[in-house]
Amino acid sequence: MAKAARSSALDKEVEACLQRATSLLDKAKGRRGALPTNPDFLTLEGYQCLARHILAQRPEIGNYLVRAENLFDAALKLKRSSPRALMGKACVRASRRDWKQALECFRKVLRRAAPHAPQEGEQLNAIKEVRFALATCFAGLGRHQQAKNALQGVVAADAKDVEALCALAYLESRTGQGNEAKQRAAEKMAQAMTADPTHPAVLCRAADHSFSCGLQEARAGKALPDAWKLAKKLLQRASDNSDVPQVVAEVQYQLGRMEHAQGRFSEARELYKQCVRINPDHLAGVYVFAQCLVHERYFSQAVTVLEKAPPQLRKEPEVKKLLTAAYLATGEHDKQAATVSDSLVTMCPEDVEAWAMRAEAYSRLEKIVKPKVAIDSYERMAELMQASPEARAKVTPQMWNNLGTMRAMHGDPADAKEAYDSGMERVESLQQLGETQAGQSEKDLRVAELTMRFNKAWLAQSQPQEGEMQEAVRLYLALTEEVKWFADAFLQLGGLWQRVGKKEEALRNFQQAIKYSPFLGKLLCSEALRASGKYEEALKWGEKAARGAQANEFQYAHVFVGNLCYEASTHHKTPPQMSDSYLRKAMEYYTKALAANKDCQFAANGIGMVFAKRGKMDIAKQFLESVMNHQAMAESPSVYINLGHVLLEFGKPADIRRALECYNEAKQLDPEDKSVRSYIAQAHFMLEEFELASCALAEAVFYRQGDMQLRFNQATCWEAWARHVLLKKIHERVMTYDAMIEEVKSSIATLVSAVRVWKSLQSEWERKSDSERRTIASTTGAPKKFLKEMADITSHVDYCQHLQNVAHTKLADVSTKNDTMQLQIEAIAKQKAKSAKEAEEKNKGKQIRDKEKHLENEDKAQRLMDTTKTIELGRNMELQKDSKAQRPSKKKRTEEESVPALQLPEQAIADKDVVEGGEDVADMAALFEDDEVIEFHDKFEEGNQQDFFGSEAKLKKDKKDKKAKKEKKEKHHKDKKEKSKDRKEHKKEKKDKKRKREAELDDDMFD
Repeated sequence: MAKAARSSALDKEVEACLQRATSLLDKAKGRRGALPTNPDFLTLEGYQCLARHILAQRPEIGNYLVRAENLFDAALKLKRSSPRALMGKACVRASRRDWKQALECFRKVLRRAAPHAPQEGEQLNAIKEVRFALATCFAGLGRHQQAKNALQGVVAADAKDVEALCALAYLESRTGQGNEAKQRAAEKMAQAMTADPTHPAVLCRAADHSFSCGLQEARAGKALPDAWKLAKKLLQRASDNSDVPQVVAEVQYQLGRMEHAQGRFSEARELYKQCVRINPDHLAGVYVFAQCLVHERYFSQAVTVLEKAPPQLRKEPEVKKLLTAAYLATGEHDKQAATVSDSLVTMCPEDVEAWAMRAEAYSRLEKIVKPKVAIDSYERMAELMQASPEARAKVTPQMWNNLGTMRAMHGDPADAKEAYDSGMERVESLQQLGETQAGQSEKDLRVAELTMRFNKAWLAQSQPQEGEMQEAVRLYLALTEEVKWFADAFLQLGGLWQRVGKKEEALRNFQQAIKYSPFLGKLLCSEALRASGKYEEALKWGEKAARGAQANEFQYAHVFVGNLCYEASTHHKTPPQMSDSYLRKAMEYYTKALAANKDCQFAANGIGMVFAKRGKMDIAKQFLESVMNHQAMAESPSVYINLGHVLLEFGKPADIRRALECYNEAKQLDPEDKSVRSYIAQAHFMLEEFELASCALAEAVFYRQGDMQLRFNQATCWEAWARHVLLKKIHERVMTYDAMIEEVKSSIATLVSAVRVWKSLQSEWERKSDSERRTIASTTGAPKKFLKEMADITSHVDYCQHLQNVAHTKLADVSTKNDTMQLQIEAIAKQKAKSAKEAEEKNKGKQIRDKEKHLENEDKAQRLMDTTKTIELGRNMELQKDSKAQRPSKKKRTEEESVPALQLPEQAIADKDVVEGGEDVADMAALFEDDEVIEFHDKFEEGNQQDFFGSEAKLKKDKKDKKAKKEKKEKHHKDKKEKSKDRKEHKKEKKDKKRKREAELDDDMFD
């Protein structure tokens, strides 16, 4: 009470001082002048906000720290070297635990104040505070040696500074190693005790030393060591002498630590909680508070405390381990656990516990990420465990168990067994050490031992080798005899007995498990009776389980009973009236499950199957399609299979195609399901795709070679395939004779295989007794029909042999027709070849004639061209009178006399159409192409111009040249005529030979 009153009085005094300072600052603002922009004024306002922040019970309210920083920044803009503003900004950064920025500001302040080297007074105290603040920043950054140097500077300035001496003692004890560090820490504490034995820091450090001494006595077996009694007295004195929050928090932390060491976790948790509430930055207090919460299984609260812990604390490896363990324990933060464990193994790559936590985190994320990360983590953990005896000593039995389970799940049974054996050896060694030295309770070791023994039995049970089943039974029996409450062992043992056919023994074990696991025990009893075909008794046990189910078990129990009723209704021994009653019960249980959980798609799936059984296919289809579209059922093959069954019932090709898609999807989701291949074959059979049906059945028979029903269906499919080919397929219009032959040969081979299978089934069926036959028939959907068909296998064999005879006859007939058609095709091909050859020869003759005609035309044109070159035009033709021309009138003649005597060459040519030689120019032009005429016309104009303007000598020379050319061309023309004559004779000779050859071919054809 006195302490509370004193604290309240102090708070009132400080608040009064702040109010006084605020009023003075407000008065200064009201006066004229530039005080609000003065850096000293801004600095004072900043310190006022900083004080408000420190004294506030909830510092986040009011934003005092932000206002203080803004004021200090404004002051530094006006005066960059202001030591007070720098000191205020450094305090703000330190309050935010931004040690690097705070260190920079404190260094600037120290450089400004240190050159003065004061020996006493307020300046010396200020320098001591700055150096202590530097030490705090260095410690926050993990630079402990620099922190020691700064504290030694404080001690050098004032040898009686108790807080600096205590801080040096703490650093020496925590960071130093060996006896020398302990001796230095003791010396510093002795100096502090000498300087002020009543100082709270000295008392807290002395209490911490007493706790360490008492811890050794407690390990020796002493209930409450004297050193702890002394520590409590020292802490009480420190609490009485100081109201500083940091001191009070330290006192609460040390008191809680003593309670924690004595195993009183509830008391320790409350004291740690007060410590963290008073000083959230007390790193050790935050850590042990979270540790205590984890120990008391308050995992969510521990996660919250650690996530809100100061950043430098969250970087510590031990804190990361604790946070990962808390994440994993909640079962809701697996991703966060994996992320933290990744950073943990990066920081501590040789830490076995870190790798074990990472492996555990990723093993829970196998559906989200690849399991390779988990496997690699476990293998790395195994390597570290084998690296050294020290590492093996840190390994817990739980680690060996997890490693063995991971190896077993990923197909490595030998290494899994080795890990379980190593874990059992570790349990034995820890049990010999005792609970105190082992660090684990006897109960935890016992649980680890039973878990590994159970896992070894499960591992042996899952192996197909001979003898492993007996080993699993032996291990389970040992567990059930030794631990009567181990329900899982009874359940697994009952499952083994049921697998080997000992149904009574299995039922006894399930009933024994009901004592400790009522729900599972009753359900498995019902399952065992169902497997025996005792549906009435199975239904009684199932209803008991449903009535006693908890809230989280209700829907599963009701779906199980509904499935049981549905199966009973479809059993061949169930009478029609009982079948309808079972269907009503199934609908009732499915409806209850769906009412309990609207998202229970298994119940909706069951309702759809009930509607399908009652013939309401449209409603069943709607239910099953809605179930299939649900995200939770996207990986459930049973939904696709049920929808496929319903679609098959419609019988339309489009629906059968959709059913095939559903069956194929189910096959992809569960490749180990052998029955889905039979459903695929049935769908192909209905579509008359017998080859695909045969392939699906062959795959199913490969997996279940002893299944007589599958072999029966395979032979039936082959028989139907051959019948379809012989009676329908080969008669299609698009089928060629070659394709018919191949199809008939294929049908013969198929019939041979079918006969072989029918005879094999017949001989095997005859060797079985009546009870064995009934047992085999009971596994089919229609036992009576199956028995009837198996008794009538001889008719199938006869029918197949009949089809073989038909196929051979058909093959001979088609082969004869094919041969006849081939002969006709060959004759037609020969006739076509002959006609093509004649047409080719005719075409060649035409080409030769055309070529010869073209040559003749060229010769004629050449002659005409040679003739035109010898044409001579008269001279001075303009002076000659045309006797045929009419005499112009006097007027016209007068006009013509006024025209010059010079005429153009074109006029001369136009006036004289007939020239020497007697050829008409227009007639000659008609023999040439347009280009040739133009060329000749151009030459003619050129000659006329030369004639008209040239000299007489030149004309004589031209005439001589023309004459020589004419003789040369006449000679060339004569040679051409001789060649043309030779060609004509050669052509005639070829025609004679051709006629003679054709006559010989005609004689050969008619002969």
